[in-house]
Amino acid sequence: MLALAGTAVQAMVRNPLADPYLLGMSSGASVGATAVLLFGALASAGVWALSAGSVLGALAATVIVFSFARRGGQLAPTQLVLCGVVLAAMFQAVASFLLFRGDPRPPSRCCSTCSARSAGPPGSSSSRRPLPW
Repeated sequence: MLALAGTAVQAMVRNPLADPYLLGMSSGASVGATAVLLFGALASAGVWALSAGSVLGALAATVIVFSFARRGGQLAPTQLVLCGVVLAAMFQAVASFLLFRGDPRPPSRCCSTCSARSAGPPGSSSSRRPLPW
């Protein structure tokens, strides 16, 4: 399935070196994943929420790029690539903005929980720092 998607992208832009980053799909997926992590969107999807958010973000980005690139009913490969690169930067800026303005407590709570589990109780062998001497 991934090979078919890559072949389709390469055929659309008529470039054998094309990738999802070129058309903004990857940046759109990062916006979808960021929205799921920060806002709890698609929480009803359970363990598949992050994947579903990424797929929906990539699909939305693809639709937006194609709608901007279509001019006069035709889809020129050069215009598709240029719209993809510009909108990929915009989607990446949106993802960065969401991370910047999002609630900082859940990621820090996750990091402190993970580090506390690995540290173990005070004085145990797992909490000592490994030193070469």
